[in-house]
Amino acid sequence: MPRTCIAVLLLVFVSICCEGGVPKDKAARTPALREPTKFLDVSGTVAGLDLQLEIEYQTHDPKCRVALSRLEGAYSPATYHHAVPVVRDGNRYTAKVPLDVVGETGCGWAPFAINYIALIDGKPQKQPVPPTPLVWFREGAPESLPPVRTECRGRICAIAPGEGFLSPGARRLELDFARR
Repeated sequence: MPRTCIAVLLLVFVSICCEGGVPKDKAARTPALREPTKFLDVSGTVAGLDLQLEIEYQTHDPKCRVALSRLEGAYSPATYHHAVPVVRDGNRYTAKVPLDVVGETGCGWAPFAINYIALIDGKPQKQPVPPTPLVWFREGAPESLPPVRTECRGRICAIAPGEGFLSPGARRLELDFARR
């Protein structure tokens, strides 16, 4: 087979395999943002580390999925991560997590999870790999949870076991973080 033919086949193969992470639909890549009106008030203690929070949104309409590998037929919901300001007051903190900052684009964007990054001596935790989900949103889940506790030893953090699903209609959540 001539080299040109091999090069063309290789180029086609690589373009099919590597195209995956980029969705074709602009709505799936970039959701419409709006001024939020619904918030989840998150508060708790944070001792010996700094904290970053974000809310992760996902699409629910199959036409807005993104290709992970077209060759293998692997698709995933599109995601959007929205940073949430954390206000510290000594060892206490508060944050207002917007539950409706993503507007409707026909893709069925909805809150998926609240994620955290624990900064220990200015560096993100090593495990679990950040950003790390703390709670997930699911219709029919409870509107309140007992306080969710996360402990970090060195740069390894662990969430205390418990129910991690919260209703999208919830209004308050307590998340406590400690460095041991």
